Parts: sequence; C-alpha cells; structure tokens
Amino acid sequence: MWGCALAFGLCGAAMAQPAATEVPLPPEEWRAYFDAALAADEIEEHEARCLAYPDLPGHQWAEGAARARCALLRPPKYDLDAMSGLLEQVDGAARLDREFATLLEAHYGEIAQREQIFLAYAVFDETPRAGEVAQRWLQRSPDSAYAHAALAAHRGSAGWKARGGAYAADTPPERFEQMGALFAQALPLYARALELEPRLSVACVKLMAIGRQSSQTLEDGATGHCLSVDPDSYHVVYEMLVRAQPRWGGSDDAMRQVVAYAQARVDRNPMLGALAGEAVGHRPSLEDHFGPFADTFAAAARMGPAGGLSRNAGRGYARRGDYWQAVAFLGQSSRFWPERHELFFDRGMYLAQEIGHQEWAVRDLRKAAALKPDDAATHHLLGNALVLTEGPLAARPHYRIARTGGRNARSSHEQYCQTFAVLQDDLDAFLDCTEALVVSYPENGEGWRMRAWALLSANHLDAHHAVRRFRALADPSNAFHETTLIQFAEIPL
Repeated sequence: MWGCALAFGLCGAAMAQPAATEVPLPPEEWRAYFDAALAADEIEEHEARCLAYPDLPGHQWAEGAARARCALLRPPKYDLDAMSGLLEQVDGAARLDREFATLLEAHYGEIAQREQIFLAYAVFDETPRAGEVAQRWLQRSPDSAYAHAALAAHRGSAGWKARGGAYAADTPPERFEQMGALFAQALPLYARALELEPRLSVACVKLMAIGRQSSQTLEDGATGHCLSVDPDSYHVVYEMLVRAQPRWGGSDDAMRQVVAYAQARVDRNPMLGALAGEAVGHRPSLEDHFGPFADTFAAAARMGPAGGLSRNAGRGYARRGDYWQAVAFLGQSSRFWPERHELFFDRGMYLAQEIGHQEWAVRDLRKAAALKPDDAATHHLLGNALVLTEGPLAARPHYRIARTGGRNARSSHEQYCQTFAVLQDDLDAFLDCTEALVVSYPENGEGWRMRAWALLSANHLDAHHAVRRFRALADPSNAFHETTLIQFAEIPL
C-alpha cells in the first residue's frame, strides 16, 4: 500500500470494477440464432466458421448458396512463400503450371471447387514480393498461361493501388497516370494468357474491371469472352453486376437484369444465389443514413447470403436504436467478411455501450484489435469493457495503446494512470504516467488530481504544487473532484 495518500483517503479511483451483473438477454426470436452464432465465433478457420454460422431467420436463400459463398473464404493452396520455394526446384515451374491447370479443370468440373482458381490468383497483389514471384514463374515457364496471368494480376493490382479508393473528382491526375501505366503493362500479359488458355476466365474478368475503368471497348470484348467460356462463374457475373451499377453508367433495371441472369444459373453454380438481393439493396446503399432503409436491407439480405447487405442492415438498425438486430446482422456480415475490422468494432461497441453485454463485447473487440493492432479507438473500448469484466490489470495494456491518439486519447491516458492507482502495484509507473498526463494536458483537472495523488504517495516535495493546480482546475460539478477537494483541504500547504 502506498503511504502518504492513504492517510488522506486518496487511494480510491474513478474506475469501475468487475461486478456480478445480470447478462442482458436478446429477444426471444433471436436467442437460438445468437447461441449458434456465439458457438461459431469460437472457430478460428474462416471457412469452417462460416459453415458453422447460422443462416438468417426467415431467409429465402437458394439451396447451397451459403455453403458456396463460404468457399470463397478457403485459403489458396499456395501462398507466395510456397510458390517461391517451389520455383527453386528444377521442375517447380512445371509443377505450378500443372497445379493451376488442375484448379482450372476443377473450376469447370466440380461444384465444390468452383471459383477456387480466382482465389489462387488473389495472392498476386500489388506488393513487390508478389511481382518478384510472378516474374520468376514467367521466366521459368515463358509459355505458361498461368504465369502470364500471375504477372498481369500483380501489375493490375498495383494499378488499382495507385488509383486509390477515392472518387474520380477527388483523385489527383498523377494517380490516374500511374494506374494507366501499370494497366498498360498488365493488358498484353492477360491477352497472352487467354491466347494460351482461352478458358482462363480469371484473365478476362480482370480485363473487364480494367475496361470498366478505362475503355468500354476493352470491357465489352472481355465480357463477351468471359460469357463465351465461363457464363456461370460468380466472379464473371459479379463484375457484370458492378458494371450495371448507375455509377458506372448502368441503371437499377440493368442491375435487376444481371440478378435475373444469375438466378437462372444457380443450379449450375449455387454461389450465384449470393447475388439475389443486390439490386434491391443497391439504391438505398447510396443514402447518407441507413436507418429508414434498415428493413429494406434486411429483406435483401434474406434473399441471398451477402456480407454487404447484412452490414448495411446492421448499421440501419443501429441508427434506429434496435441494437439487438444490429448485432445480428453485423454478425451475419462478419460470417462472410471475417477480416473486416469495422464489423467487430461496431458490434462490440453496440454490445458494450448500448446493450451492456460486456463479455460478448470483449470477444468482438479482441478480434477487432487483432485485425487493427494500432487502432486507438478499438483499444479504448476494449479497455473499458475489460475493466468491467476482468479488472484494471487486463485493461491496462489497451489503455496504453489508446492514449497515443484519437479522440479518446486523454480519457485513455487518465484510465491508464488509474489502473496503477487502483491496483497500487507500481508507484514509479504511476508517477511516470501522471507526469506525462499533466505535460500532455496541462489544463486538465483530473490529471492534476492523479498527479497530486502520485506525488503524495511518494512523499515528493512537488506534491503541494500539484495539489494547488488541482484546486485551481477541479470541476465543481464532478462529485469525485468535490470529494477530493474536501480531502485536500486537510493537507497543509
């Protein structure tokens, strides 16, 4: 126990403690769903978690659509390191060619392996490492359609990265120039890949997307090729659906036509069933506030298993104050988008702050923190939830991160210091923490209250100065400050 401050009753802190509280129960109609969802959330592997997750109550999904959509979460057979190691072997490039040829055959011949060839090419992103591996593959197998497509995918990804995600009006011209230069390098590689293997629809889908950004002639030609060789592919139809959006020159009616095309082919590729609600949910997704459209998004999400529609429904219900439904639909979205930080952050926030289910909030916020380890807002919320469930020691490392930035930086810094005050386990750390707090926020009364507390506990000569600063800056409307002022009145200065 710390010395001087105890004599004045200053070792209490404005920090909640773990307590046995009644766990809030969801509405009866959602309880079985949430029980199954919580069990599924314990599964780490994405596809297995997705398969274990319950379907939305009242859905009208096509048979097998959810299972097929979950298959998009399957990890590719080869990552870049495995490919690089294989290319070191004498026959490594030939083996890669055979593996990708097998994937292509399975894409056309086995429903369970549909679209996996597209996932195999997802590893060829904009990174230099991806470019280096693709270049080596092409050097060792110069007549390989698959190697050509790999290097093209890398350069195309680099082009999209150069462009960025802002609207065209907000994108500097030099970014478009960089994008165009990289696309120009990708185009002949994709074209050569299709010459060597016309059924490699990965290549024509990528050309469709590049054409959507830069050339309708290219887009039309690539779309025609894709439809001639792979008319039932989810990726082909999804790119057609993007093209049909009004922002790309399409219309609501054009989107409905693409959705009808997809639904007519669900028996050949169940994954197409995931697109069933996209035309219904697109127009409301352009609105600034989703609250008035929550039911529309929910209805669309019940038409087909889609991460975006469920996310929008969740945000709409949160806007309306229906937080249990918000949690339900955000969870369904995370089923298909398990690496989206904002889904776990938002769900954790609603659980902690609106519903009061701190234990569940901790689970979601820990996932959010794992996805964005340096996000101050996530660590602030997680610290608050942990204080209530596991205590200040568990919360401390999260407050330490959260105090470094964001709109809750000062509050997190205060909470971080309070963990030392409550636990009284490290006086030196308490002194360092409060010193940094008053330096960062010199007009903060709470900082000076804790600084005085720390210095009094250490019998430090500067304690009197800190007490005077607190007296000058204390908030008279804060009951805790009022109590401390009474205690400090007994201290001779």
